[in-house]
Amino acid sequence: MPTHSQNTVDYVSSDYTIGGGTALSTHGTERLQKNFPGSPIHDGSLNRKSIQEMGNELLLGAVVNDGGHTFGEQDRDYTGAPNFDDVKTGGGGLPGNAFAPNTASPGPGSMNAKDMPAPPDMPDPGTEFGSGPAGIARKPSELSAGIAKHTLKDYGLGKRAGE
Repeated sequence: MPTHSQNTVDYVSSDYTIGGGTALSTHGTERLQKNFPGSPIHDGSLNRKSIQEMGNELLLGAVVNDGGHTFGEQDRDYTGAPNFDDVKTGGGGLPGNAFAPNTASPGPGSMNAKDMPAPPDMPDPGTEFGSGPAGIARKPSELSAGIAKHTLKDYGLGKRAGE
């Protein structure tokens, strides 16, 4: 977990000048409060804790709904993620394995996938460049439980958020 926080809506009360004695730019907390009296930062209703809670809800909440614009509702916790072991494979239009289509031909004169026989020997999944054994050993149905536990500030080196 990170050991420090970046300033968000918290401010340090100060008088600050850029430009040395020429005062090209100045900043003063009292002046900001006077210029923006209705700001929720100044009345305390908008603070680090409320922003973090809002981020956890809006950015990491379970379901986001774009109102039907493109995707409708999307479950960001991936509760319906697949389990590769449950993928039905074989002939008749089914995939060759959980990672590749059936490469068999449906036979002379047919373009119907239902006419496809069981696939020939499929390549061993996970032996392609860049995937490795970990690529197939990790099942989305299991990994999604960890993804669902993400919260802001829960990221650190060497571990998956939520664990």
